[in-house]
Amino acid sequence: MSQPEAGGPDGAEGRNTAVACLGQACVSFCSNFVALLTPFYVEALGRLEGRPLQPAAAVVWSGAIIAASGLTEIAGSFLWAYLAGRVSVRFLYGRGVACHAVLMAVFAYLTDVRWLLLTRLAQGFLGGVSTIGLIIVAHSPSDARAARVGLFQGALTLGQVLGPLAAAMAGAALGFRAAFLLAAALLAALAAAAPLALSEMPGVSGRLPDGRAAGSGQAARGDGGMALVASLLLVLAAGCQITFLPALLPKVVAGLGVPPSRAQVVAGAVVAVYGAAAAAGAVFFGRLAGRTPPRRLLAATVVVASAAVLALGRARSVTAFAIARCLQTFAVSSVFPVVASAAAAQGGVALGAVNAVRLLSTSVGPAAAAAASAGLGGGAVYPVVG
Repeated sequence: MSQPEAGGPDGAEGRNTAVACLGQACVSFCSNFVALLTPFYVEALGRLEGRPLQPAAAVVWSGAIIAASGLTEIAGSFLWAYLAGRVSVRFLYGRGVACHAVLMAVFAYLTDVRWLLLTRLAQGFLGGVSTIGLIIVAHSPSDARAARVGLFQGALTLGQVLGPLAAAMAGAALGFRAAFLLAAALLAALAAAAPLALSEMPGVSGRLPDGRAAGSGQAARGDGGMALVASLLLVLAAGCQITFLPALLPKVVAGLGVPPSRAQVVAGAVVAVYGAAAAAGAVFFGRLAGRTPPRRLLAATVVVASAAVLALGRARSVTAFAIARCLQTFAVSSVFPVVASAAAAQGGVALGAVNAVRLLSTSVGPAAAAAASAGLGGGAVYPVVG
């Protein structure tokens, strides 16, 4: 059997997947880059105005700025998914990232925390362009779709891990303005290169590459709606399992006997290691999903992840805690590629809903963990999340 030509459908889809994954790593990197610098930038803007913010006010402003961008990112996911079926995906992706770059550059010249909040709201809305990347990746033959969505999720997680590390180094070495301009330049380069590298995908939301109409299959039998709702709840639960821990890490590492002088370094190392495990899990299970019944795969990995969450509460050393956390994030990372691959059969709006719920979990996870810790005690967090 002859191999597909580089310029044929398989070659174009592979190139589109590579561009979308690289682009998502870049956008995720820059979004998390900004998130880490935000609390420090808020304090710096207060001093620049000649009215230094009180510690409590700085915390409130920082929390509002970070949380607000997450809410608008969820709304943006649905709009980007809607537009993907009506506007050239290549044009839409390039323009969305270009606007993202402009707002990143604006960050460097702000002098008021109120404008910082408004700019971050707009940036969060444009962050929903990740839905376009997901649609690009999901526009693949059914036997390759889960593997490619796994690559996409792995690239996103890699950006989440590397962004804060780079922000810490760039902010200290270059200052806020240069750091933000450097991130803007990275996004501008992506905005210029991506439309040139992407192949056009006519009818991207109307028909899948294997010839089936989007929305056929389960949806045609009338049970697609309930299956989608169940899948969204599963994505929310899995996302909360991945994102619940950072808000609790200072208390966790202290409880494991880490001295205050080393707490930040140890916490950062734990986050980096389990972030890498999550990225590896998304890639691994994305590839495995094409050879294993999805329900069986999800049942096994969700059970393992829940057991690993409970093991976190019994860990008595940083090493044991990190191993349990890596096992947990590795296993639960199976959920998104499997669910997103199935949602692709119902069209771009279904994919937008899956991506929106994934984004929602980044806010719900830390909030639920903080509420459980405050109301029930630190030990109650793991049974609640698990």
